[in-house]
Amino acid sequence: MMTFGNNSTGVLGFGNDREVNELTFNEDLSHKQIIDFRNSSHVIARTIDGKLYCWSKNKWVVLGNGKNDFIAYKPKLNQYLIDDKIIDISCGPRHTRAFTNSGEVFKHIIIMMFNFVKDEFNYLSLRSIKFSLKF
Repeated sequence: MMTFGNNSTGVLGFGNDREVNELTFNEDLSHKQIIDFRNSSHVIARTIDGKLYCWSKNKWVVLGNGKNDFIAYKPKLNQYLIDDKIIDISCGPRHTRAFTNSGEVFKHIIIMMFNFVKDEFNYLSLRSIKFSLKF
């Protein structure tokens, strides 16, 4: 994976906040087999095997790690969803969403939507909405 640009909040995933002025190979990200990225004030990535990595600005606990680290400079595997296969992702300045599936493919797919958000009392909540798609 090749990246460059402003890296003030570690969005490039190199483990630091130094600006990268020329296209640079990111070995760590390349080995994760990432197939999908989303970014806002933070970055989330989905791997080919359905894992979720999160990094960068963590002001609203959007990285889903239960901490308010402010900045995570290196991509970290989300431990809350380690047993789930992520099938889609989205994020915004104050949220991260990961859609997972479980169950038998072609018969019945259960999709869980996990939402890492701060509520009105500033507590991290893991809200999930469960619904199913039948084929």
